[in-house]
Amino acid sequence: MINEWFDLLSKLTKEWSQLDGSFFEIKHPGTDECGVTKKLIATLHYHNFQIWNYEDACDAACRASDGEGVIECKFNLYSHNKKRGNTVYELDLLFMEKQQNAGEFHSETLGSLLDRISIIKIRQMVQKSRDLILAEAYLTYCACNLWDDMIHGRKRIVTFRSEKTYGK
Repeated sequence: MINEWFDLLSKLTKEWSQLDGSFFEIKHPGTDECGVTKKLIATLHYHNFQIWNYEDACDAACRASDGEGVIECKFNLYSHNKKRGNTVYELDLLFMEKQQNAGEFHSETLGSLLDRISIIKIRQMVQKSRDLILAEAYLTYCACNLWDDMIHGRKRIVTFRSEKTYGK
């Protein structure tokens, strides 16, 4: 089941990379048999993808000395980043429902690991490097082990809503 999550990230990255940096809405896939929502994983990846696109748009607006464009891009960038944080939190709440409430606390959540893997998959669209391949493999291994530990009561996670604010 957890491998389906990584396959979904790969599939969406490939599909969305064909859109050539355009901004778009997503279609949501179904839910897997364990109740962990693929929709939330796709939503997380979508926000990371849009953050990537808005960062590029902000850079272009800065180079063009387009102050209004920079402001608009930054607003959208902050909006997607806040939604991204909320999605990680929602994922972790779902994962916490599946864990056994026993074992040591883990310092990183499964949602944050999926977030990092999502970002790496997006970076791999434009940057092919041994380090990114190794980082993805390592984080995937860590996520699989954490999930297994959580459902067997060896580890558990706790999550907190991010109160990060952007702009004024």
